[in-house]
Amino acid sequence: MVAGRDVTAKERFEREKQILRYRRPFVDHDEYPEARELIGVIPEDCFVRNAWLSCFYLTISGVLVLGCGIAAWKFLPTSGPWSVFTILLWVLYAAVQGTVATGLWVVAHECGHDAFSDSKTL
Repeated sequence: MVAGRDVTAKERFEREKQILRYRRPFVDHDEYPEARELIGVIPEDCFVRNAWLSCFYLTISGVLVLGCGIAAWKFLPTSGPWSVFTILLWVLYAAVQGTVATGLWVVAHECGHDAFSDSKTL
């Protein structure tokens, strides 16, 4: 009901059409490049798998995650009087650790796509 009266099917259709008009992006979908065009501009060496480099990234990410965790365990208070400063330190830790752990997740995610190395054992 709109202002105490029933809405007709035509009015409802026109209203839905107005809503959809505002939800559309400002760029026409025909202007987007196709996937093969995007892949075509990526240098070929980006598609070469390197097990040593992948293991290096895995090691760096693991060390960073472990290092952030040890630093928090060593320096951040887990009990006692909580101050605004302590809470801000924990929020900062969460942001840093979350960012670093995302790097580790990316390496693991690439393993799922067989992008880690050519070896099926790794």
